[in-house]
Amino acid sequence: GKMVQPTWSPDGTQVAWRGASVKNDATLGTIWVLPAKGGTPKALNAGLHETAYDIHWLSNEELLVSAVKSTHCELSRRKLNGQSLVIKTPKVTFLSVSIDKSRNKLAFIGSTATHPSDLYTGELTGTVKRALNHNPQLTKVGWAKQETVSWTARDGKSIEGVMMYPLGYKKNKRYPLVLMVHGGPEWQALDGWISRYLWPGQVLAAKGYAVLAPNYRGSSGRGAAFAMADHRDLGGKELLDNVDAIAHFAKEGLVDPKRVGMIGGSYGGYMSALVATKASKHFAAAINFAGIANWMSFTGTSDIPYENSIVHWDL
Repeated sequence: GKMVQPTWSPDGTQVAWRGASVKNDATLGTIWVLPAKGGTPKALNAGLHETAYDIHWLSNEELLVSAVKSTHCELSRRKLNGQSLVIKTPKVTFLSVSIDKSRNKLAFIGSTATHPSDLYTGELTGTVKRALNHNPQLTKVGWAKQETVSWTARDGKSIEGVMMYPLGYKKNKRYPLVLMVHGGPEWQALDGWISRYLWPGQVLAAKGYAVLAPNYRGSSGRGAAFAMADHRDLGGKELLDNVDAIAHFAKEGLVDPKRVGMIGGSYGGYMSALVATKASKHFAAAINFAGIANWMSFTGTSDIPYENSIVHWDL
């Protein structure tokens, strides 16, 4: 399967990497360790509901790991024997981490719901704080409320996402909804800064829209099994996970089900194309950016035919 970031232990006797849990796993979220002399690799986080995004050796028996769990990020020290210690960080989203040669200090780029990416620094055994403030003017801006939400799909599976409420939100008032769908699908929406190119979250919220970034089945952040839950079913239950979100939040009184749109790029664009055709009765508008329109022609003309065949269709 897929593998990246091979890194040697300090004494050179072991190698660790991030990769697939099995051949058909599209994510690179499993941490593997193998003796340099060869043998059977060991998966340190097998079965955990997370996706690892970065690893660093701290000693010959311990790794520093940054991982996504649901819509949040966690930094931890993990021993090869299975023991784990979470490092306290601010409530901030980040993926990769840098450490110094002494393996005592760390730095990463992180964001929050109301502040885009900035530099955070600290010590592994101490406090981690934001070191810079590139956008001080944002403290004077009014921000829409944002939080992690969940709903139950029609087959009983729990689905999560990040909801941005309309600026000035009032309970028991129905608002139009825009679903901002991530690509991949082996990616995820994080409960941090989600206003950017193709994802105009706070802009839409300021104009009175509820904005939902759904982590439908096939997304990262909840373990390999969830990430592979859409295999051999492209545009099937994963599409219904998004449709079921509309019914859930309409029932809660937040959403006007007749005023719903979707925006997405790449695999999110594929979703947008689907809702404009296969599920048009649920959507009033859809924006498709660089989305797949025909899987057969895409396989024959794209630069990733094996990628799709192996990690999405289980060939």
